[in-house]
Amino acid sequence: MEGESYGNEVLPEHTKLNHSICSKNDTFVACESAVTWSHQSKLGDGCEHLFLDVGSNIGMHARFLFEPYLYRPRHLYDDILDNEFGVDRIYRRENMCVVAFEPNPTHRQRHQELAAAYARQGWRYHAFYAAVRGGSRDTGGVEKLVFYRNDNHANNDWGFSIGTMHSGNAHVEKIEVATVDLSQFIMEHVAQTVTRPRRVLMKMDIEGSEYTVLPYMLANDAFRYVDVITAEFHHWSRGFDFIKNSVHISQAESVEFANMFPHLLKAVCSTTFQTVDDESFLFDGQKLPI
Repeated sequence: MEGESYGNEVLPEHTKLNHSICSKNDTFVACESAVTWSHQSKLGDGCEHLFLDVGSNIGMHARFLFEPYLYRPRHLYDDILDNEFGVDRIYRRENMCVVAFEPNPTHRQRHQELAAAYARQGWRYHAFYAAVRGGSRDTGGVEKLVFYRNDNHANNDWGFSIGTMHSGNAHVEKIEVATVDLSQFIMEHVAQTVTRPRRVLMKMDIEGSEYTVLPYMLANDAFRYVDVITAEFHHWSRGFDFIKNSVHISQAESVEFANMFPHLLKAVCSTTFQTVDDESFLFDGQKLPI
């Protein structure tokens, strides 16, 4: 199903929220505001702090942002969120926004439930059920990308990726997903806002696609609107294939890129880069707020 448009892009179906989820209680006005935000044309508008969770899996990092007290002992991303959005962020949650990108259809219901539960609290959370890409091609509609479920749903599908990790694996499942041009998204939903966010943090864990997305973002000046990015680089022994297997990046080339990119990013713009892989509380275990 196709969703709303931005620019020349047709976005894939995204989290649908309506005002009926807002019950008549103390948080009614805040809930109405959060639902309205999820449908506005520029998602970064009015957000004091914006967290872009690119490759969000089941949305744990959004929970770390809004509900840090549920997840102890402290973990690496708790420190990052404290540094970027403040240790007192739970007292300013109505000013924070999360936009998540997750292509795995297995997690769609989880994100719908998370968005609805957070809206009822007056917290702004929006999920796109799509992979991110670097660049656009004229395909006449929503661009698709083939993903592979490599691990038969083990570890919350953290092996859901653009390539097969193990040859001859009987549990590999091929799935076609919609994509979003991340640079274009940032330019329209962050750069073109009336009131630009004071602080933008991006977390990226996209299982190999970083080697096409990051250079394109840098070339298109999208990082000018991102203050900090944390990312995990993947280094498969088989390397990575892109653009219908016509471009191959070897393991050695992926390691070289990972070593070089933070320095290049610092030289070209003021964005801070941290190599981070935080899989804390992978299976959650905490109930959503009522």
